[in-house]
Amino acid sequence: MEYREAFCEDSLSSAKSDIRYDTTRTLSHMYLGYVFSSFVSERTRVVSIFYTERESHLPPSRQNAAAKGTESEQAWLEDLVLTT
Repeated sequence: MEYREAFCEDSLSSAKSDIRYDTTRTLSHMYLGYVFSSFVSERTRVVSIFYTERESHLPPSRQNAAAKGTESEQAWLEDLVLTT
């Protein structure tokens, strides 16, 4: 009888310990995921601002080419020579 009670208490404390461990692990993974996603979104925003700022200084025809990705580099150089 005493063995059964001791076994139940040990099982209960083991289950509580497992629940605490799983909860702590889950929360830490959620926090790390949040930190990582915040870092990535901030870097994406900074890169987006950088490219928008960089493209705003290009000649108008090159801005269209940057948006479409169809104009050749030779045409861009001609625009650059004409604007300077």
